[in-house]
Parts: sequence; structure tokens; C-alpha cells
Amino acid sequence: MSDVIFGIYQTSDSILIHNINISKVISIDKEYLSINTREISYLNTINKTGEYRARGILGILNIGMMDFLLYITSSSIVGKIGNKDIYEIKDINFLGISNNIKLSDDIIYILSEIRCILQQGFYYSHHYDLTNSLQNQKLIKIRNNYKYDFIRDSDKKFLWNNELYVKFFDYYVDSDFMINCICGYIGVIHEEKLDYILISRRSSLNAGVKLIKKGLDIDGHSANFVETEQIVIADDNIFSFVQVRGGPPLIFNDETIKDFLGENSNSDRTKSKSNLSFENHISYLLRNSYQLALVINLMNIKKNNEQLATTVIEELIRLNEYKYLKYLFFDYFNETNNDKNNHIKLENNTKSYLDSDNLSSVNNFLQKIENVLNIFKYFGIFNKRNMSDHNMHEDNERNNFRSVNDKNNKVSTDQVGIIRTCCYDGLERSNFMQKRIALKVLRTQLKEINVFPSDLFRENISNKTDNFSDMMSTAQDLKFEVNTNTSQINLIGKYQKEIELNFSKNESDESIEISVDKLKLGPSNTKPESNSFLDAFDKIWADNGVKLSIQYTGGVGIASAELDQQYIVKQNFKQRCTDIFLQKFEPSFMKSNIFC
Repeated sequence: MSDVIFGIYQTSDSILIHNINISKVISIDKEYLSINTREISYLNTINKTGEYRARGILGILNIGMMDFLLYITSSSIVGKIGNKDIYEIKDINFLGISNNIKLSDDIIYILSEIRCILQQGFYYSHHYDLTNSLQNQKLIKIRNNYKYDFIRDSDKKFLWNNELYVKFFDYYVDSDFMINCICGYIGVIHEEKLDYILISRRSSLNAGVKLIKKGLDIDGHSANFVETEQIVIADDNIFSFVQVRGGPPLIFNDETIKDFLGENSNSDRTKSKSNLSFENHISYLLRNSYQLALVINLMNIKKNNEQLATTVIEELIRLNEYKYLKYLFFDYFNETNNDKNNHIKLENNTKSYLDSDNLSSVNNFLQKIENVLNIFKYFGIFNKRNMSDHNMHEDNERNNFRSVNDKNNKVSTDQVGIIRTCCYDGLERSNFMQKRIALKVLRTQLKEINVFPSDLFRENISNKTDNFSDMMSTAQDLKFEVNTNTSQINLIGKYQKEIELNFSKNESDESIEISVDKLKLGPSNTKPESNSFLDAFDKIWADNGVKLSIQYTGGVGIASAELDQQYIVKQNFKQRCTDIFLQKFEPSFMKSNIFC
């Protein structure tokens, strides 16, 4: 299908939008904002006073007493997910809906800043739901009897233009006139053997800039919360793995810290508020099909603010005694101190960035959580014929949630656990750790379909297979301990029984047995050589980190910038315009000379 192009036509009393790929037109009444769907022949009966072309319609933005139609004027194709095109927004425009609008300087400044925000990493599709992971899409299809609307079934916290479609929803406008738009990053690698897609979705809840938005709100929504999904498509096999990141999961203010240190007379009341927020956050992590969670804390124990935040997080976990949560503290900077000079070189050398031997402490940490990754698994639908006889062997000691549908010779797996990585801002440290975890999972996914990592990474893979009982024994031995370098709360042994449960799901009116399987992939024995896939993998993860950092911090070092009054003013204005775009409050206008 060719790129969807919209014609926008203005008359004295309405604005009409035509999707050239269908024979329908919608008409927006300028006075009442009512929307009607009409036949394309209606365009021949109107007196046009203006005509525009658009790549996509973002919706209707309200600012005070004025309404604007937001539309995309320029975009670039990022790649495809399956046969669906994915685009990045390059430029937008605003069309005033009311007649005789005179824009004040305040409105012009706000519209200009919103335009800049939308040029910093917004992606969209006309037919694919970018807001939901593949596993969530599958669950929604099953729930809806295999019907799926990529707009109305989207995850609204990731659909950044959701509030701009309120009138579209009220008047049942067809989804062909809307786009599925996220903020974050999308990168695509097309290789001969597979397609690799990286999608990072920033949440619109508690969204904003680092200077203002930190930690959790009372509802448990984290600032700079990002869900990152890697999708692997090889022939008719497909895999997905989801991780999340964000700032420290606590209400981020001085009162919270004092409460948990016993320095506040009203600590019980505030502790209760903080605990409620934390409980809401953990419940949010375990939405949909996730049963288990691993929280990885990467903060610096030698920095006072990060040490205090860690103290609060660990106290919140102790208070709740979660049976389904595993917590690990890894002091990223200090644990890798011995590799510091080598690490700096890695930052400037993308070809070696994934070289685990150069960051032995990180590599050791990843080896430590390998058992957890094996239990958490990933989503996949792949060919039964590609699996080795050993993988297909029925064994009660398997630890991979797997169902087999003999009718279409397919095997499906579900991701049952979610990893939540946090550092002080959810940026560089989290991005590096998530990339390393993603690579580890990718190797396992490829092994499922006999596409061995050596085919893409030019490295030898050990055939070592961990025994499931040994794995769980090791997991049970992980007990709570605290020392000066590392603190851990390891509860995985407590939920072993829950993990081993077999259960049934109803899928397409067929009862499918969910059993447990095990992974065979061992650690790499040699360093990966430079090759096109590894370089591309490294680049899109590096781009992912840069894009998310620009969106949250403004693209400058926050430590020095906090002292810059101009930066503070600009970030406050950016926060204000972000809230306006998300339609979160009624703005009171103040004249500003802040430009993009």
C-alpha cells in the first residue's frame, strides 16, 4: 500500500479531512466541533477556502478558548514491522479551527515549542499498534474474539495523542483517519536471516522533563518510565521480549527521605503514602500477563542522594515482603571501577561496546541473573519443526512456559516476568544494562529456531546446559544480604511453587496445555568479531539511549545545567507545553521569550 496521504479542506464553517485510500470524508464543524462522516462526493459540493496535504492527523489540540487541528507535514520511514510501515515525525503544522483566530505571542510560543517537542522522537503507524507489545496484542485479540482496532485497543498511556482524539472517539470516527503515535525510539535492522526491531515507548503518565518530573506520583506512575520491546522476525517465526525502566520507584522529595530515616515526626502518615505509591507501581508492572518482577537498582552507593534513594526503595520492599518480586542492587559505577578506563574507550568504540570481557563485573552480574531470565522467558510463536528433539522432549523439569498447537505445527511461549531497571534518572546506566540483557535474550531466541548466534555474531557458543533442579537450588540459595558494596533482596525461592504450576489457556476455542521447558544456551566462549549485525545492533541501542536522554533532559548535562537559569526557564516552559499537548491542564498564559 502506498503512503497514506490526507487532504485537508477548509470552508467557512467546517474542516474536511479525506484519506485518499478510502472513499470517506470526515467533516469537523468549526463552532461545535461535532464530526460527521460523509461520502467522498461531498467534496464536490463545498466552497473551499483552503487546501492542505498531510502525512497523518494527530488530532484536535485545545489551548484555552482555541482549538487547532494538528497534522504531520513531513515524516521519514524507519522500517517495517511485518508488512506495516513505521514512520518518524519530522515536522507538523497547526490549523486553527475557529474563524478569525488572532494568535497572541503566548500561543505562538507554545505552538512553536510543541512543534519542537514532536521533532524529538515521535513515531507513528497507520496500521500497526506501536503502544502494545506483541504479547499484549495477542491477549487483546483473544479477548476480542480476534478483532483488533489499532487505535481503540491501544495502550492509552503510550498513545501520546490519545487526548487529541477525544472528539474523534465521541463521534465514532473510523480509525483510518487516525494514527498510532508514541514518544520514544524505534530502530529496525533488516538482515538476510532476520529483522530486528527495537521499540521504546515513553509513558505519558507523569511525563515531562528531568528538572521537574522525578520518582513516582501517588498513583505509582514513574517519571521517565519507558517500556522497551525487542522484536525478532525470522521467516514465519516471531519473538518479543519486554523490559521497563524509569527513575527511582519512590515519591521523590526531601520529606520521603526524612520519613524513612526517622527524621520526621509525621513519618507514619508519609510512609503510608509512599508505600501506597510503591504498591501501585509494582501492581502496574505486573499488569496483563506478567506474574513475576525483577527490580535492578543501578544507583551509586557513594553518592548521597542515590544512597538515600536506595535506602528508601529497600525499606519499601521489606515492608511489603513481595512473593513475586526479586530485587538486586548493582552499584554500576563502583562495581565497574576497575574497568573504568576500558569502559570510557568502549563508549567511543561501538564495535567493542558489547564486549563482555571488557566489563567483567557487568558480565558476572548478567551470569548471576541468567536463572531469572530463563524463568521469566519471552513471547514467541515459532515453528515446531525448527526445534531440536531435545527441546521438544516432554520433561517435568522444564522452566519455559510453552504451549504447542499441533494443528499449525506452531509452538508459543509467553513472557511471565518483567525486568524493571532503575538508576537515578533511568538513562545511560539503564540503557547499557538493558542492552546487555537484550543481547543475552536474543541469543536464546535465535537458538529456538536454530539460527545460532555464530551465524550473526561470528562467535562460538557453549553447548553447556544447566539442569533445572540445579538452577532452582541455586535460586533458593540466594538469600537477603547487605554489605558495603552490594545489597540484595532475593525472593525468587519463595515463589518457586508458583512458577512450577501448570495451567491451561483457552485460545481459539482450543485448550492448550502450558508446560515448562528449559534453555540450553550457555555463555559465549570467545569475543564477538565486528560484523554488520552486531554493529547495527549496537548503533540502534546507542541511538535509543541518546533519543531518550534528549527527551528527558533536553540533551545537556543536568548537573551543570541546573545552575543555568536560562536552562531552568526553558525546561519549565517545555514541561508546560508537554502538559498542554497531553491536555493535562488549563494553562494560564505568561509572556515568554523562550524559543526552540
